[in-house]
Amino acid sequence: MAAGLLAGSAYATEYDPEHDIEYVTPAGRIADWGFGPFPVRIAGFFWVRTEVMNGGVLRLSQVGVNEYSGQIDVIVTSNVNLDLSCSLTLICKEGTSEPVVPGDYSCGIAPPNLDAPGGRITIHVTVQNVEMSEVAGCLTVANVTLTVRPRITWQYIAPW
Repeated sequence: MAAGLLAGSAYATEYDPEHDIEYVTPAGRIADWGFGPFPVRIAGFFWVRTEVMNGGVLRLSQVGVNEYSGQIDVIVTSNVNLDLSCSLTLICKEGTSEPVVPGDYSCGIAPPNLDAPGGRITIHVTVQNVEMSEVAGCLTVANVTLTVRPRITWQYIAPW
């Protein structure tokens, strides 16, 4: 009975010589079925690379009475435009919140903005009203942190 149904309907036997198999298919060609369209998305991430010059140490030199200043160059490479800023963390005497070398510390960056692919920036540190009466020799007095913020316009992307 099954053979009669198969023979009576629109089925045919085909041979696949590449795989040496026979299989039953509907007679004639079947049209391709298309599914989609499917969205293709890319996650938009940015990257930043820095290369600190001068051995990575910012050295302060005396430029006036109780005033010190120094700078360091940094090469910044990125795939987006950046806004740059810096901050200082003072090194304190052990067990206290008192700086190793008291004074008025400040830092700045020139230029404060970089367009992709990047370029060279200079980080400046200045210390005024320095109290060096209890200090002798070369000391690390602060750490500088470079902060970068991408200058981009975020677009809403539907959840994956």
